Amino acid sequence: MLGAINEFNSGELRYSWLPYLPFRPYVGDFFKELEEETIRLLCGSPILEPFLGPLKPPSSLTYVPGMFSDKEGRPLILTDVTKMRYLSHKYPSSDRHLHSSLGVRDFTTEDFLNDLRHYLKKTPADFRNMPYSWHSRLAEALLSAIARSLHWKPTIADLEIVPLRDGRWVSMKSGNLLFPSRSSNLVVPKGIDIFEIHPCAETDYFQRQLFMSLGAKEFQADQICDIIIRTHQKSDFPPNGISTSDLMSHAIFLYNAGWKNTERHDIWFATEAGLHCHGSYVYMDSDVAFSAKSMFAKHRSEFHFLHQKYYATFSSITLPSDSQSEMHAYQEWLLEQGNIAQVPRLATPSNGAPFGLSKDFKYLIDLDLTVDILLLLKHHWKHYSKWIVNREKNRKSTIWEISQQTLRSKISSMDVKCHGEITSPLNKTVLPLTEMHVEAFTSAPFLDVPEPNDDRWEYLSDFGVIVQLDAMFFVDCLRRLKEGKTSTKEAALLYGYIDQYTNPENTGDIR
Repeated sequence: MLGAINEFNSGELRYSWLPYLPFRPYVGDFFKELEEETIRLLCGSPILEPFLGPLKPPSSLTYVPGMFSDKEGRPLILTDVTKMRYLSHKYPSSDRHLHSSLGVRDFTTEDFLNDLRHYLKKTPADFRNMPYSWHSRLAEALLSAIARSLHWKPTIADLEIVPLRDGRWVSMKSGNLLFPSRSSNLVVPKGIDIFEIHPCAETDYFQRQLFMSLGAKEFQADQICDIIIRTHQKSDFPPNGISTSDLMSHAIFLYNAGWKNTERHDIWFATEAGLHCHGSYVYMDSDVAFSAKSMFAKHRSEFHFLHQKYYATFSSITLPSDSQSEMHAYQEWLLEQGNIAQVPRLATPSNGAPFGLSKDFKYLIDLDLTVDILLLLKHHWKHYSKWIVNREKNRKSTIWEISQQTLRSKISSMDVKCHGEITSPLNKTVLPLTEMHVEAFTSAPFLDVPEPNDDRWEYLSDFGVIVQLDAMFFVDCLRRLKEGKTSTKEAALLYGYIDQYTNPENTGDIR
């Protein structure tokens, strides 16, 4: 009989003979024992076809129902292992009760998840290279499993079945998973605890529903900005443990998202020397007058300059027609929101009090670049003045004012070059005013600076420099004449100037 069945199995009708098995309602007749013996013999004999390999006994095979199969009825998890124990899908599903009667195992959700886990572990590349339609059907099957019992949710969340935009595959337990942004400019950067799901998965109904049920969130730029900032503020954040490109992507994302540094956070940047530093220590290459690029030109290696890839990366994502204006906007953003500087820093820290003279500015002083320093302050006084002069007393604290006084004192006491090859503390000097020609008969230390009549030199008065001629200046000149040889003519000139500049307000001081 078995030989006949095997011969039958070799023909075209090998998948349709099961309905002819002697299954009848219980009848106590002569053939009852024969029928039972026939079924017992068939159950232990190789009579059914798996997906791969020779015929096998029914008890060694498993029937995979439609909920765990593709649209053609093929089991979703077909590997070299499962093919040998899955019943061939060519058997009609209408014969399912006959398979069960012969001993074919029922395929459970637990079986499916175990096979899927084994598939992911042993052949992850095969899993990831399956067509999108297959992954969609898999998501549908997993959704169905969760709908039947929430018990399976943690198990499914632990499977690395989520495709990311950057090509990786992760589990839902890996971190915060977000669906991709609708904006092409906003791509979740690496190096933070956020994963951006692949757009193809986001547009597939079943994958989207599955990932949402497991905790995936909609893309929100503000939320990602906050996570980037929190990441940069962590005490254990390893800036040198993240690649330069990933660190750069953080700044690019923050810029594209329009992030404003209202709380003056100090975020990390990559430098051209391969180091990662807080923005408050980094300089930008700039062609403005007396920029850090020019002031530190001969000592560039001593300072941190922004990595050139920041500019190149940003240029690559802007349209050629807008590249120049956008690059300017990007650089302005780095200055205002990233704490990066384009001129030498005067104070440190630069985002709060108490503050003091920065080591970078002290470096310039030690190099004896006094004229360049004075020109630097002149050209960028609007930028520097907030650390020197308290313009808004009602908005600054006493700590701020004390810091200003200390910093102002340090600059004021700086030795500067004067006419006649002499040096003097800045607060003891006079700005030469060429129309008065007073140098000829006074011994005052006149600053050796270009274009002394430029109104922008008036800022020097905040450091104690005399920038305008007045009666008290000439009184001081008289005192200086007492210390050396002089003539009545010189003294008479000074008295004349004193008389010229005397007014009711300074008469008492002059007397």
